[in-house]
Amino acid sequence: MPKVIQAIYENGVFKPMGKVDLPEHQRVEINVTPPPSAVENTKALFKADAGLIRFIAEDDSLTWAE
Repeated sequence: MPKVIQAIYENGVFKPMGKVDLPEHQRVEINVTPPPSAVENTKALFKADAGLIRFIAEDDSLTWAE
């Protein structure tokens, strides 16, 4: 039965982010699907130019006013 797990790719190796219930040395097939970007997660919330939303969501130099 297919199961979705989250993993991190580091130094050429996929490392599961949690326990995986498989016997040792079990071969598996991996289908890599990157998580949605901040733009994809918020596009239904804002009615604005897609480029502006991407800039706001992904620009690390922007900070919230306090």
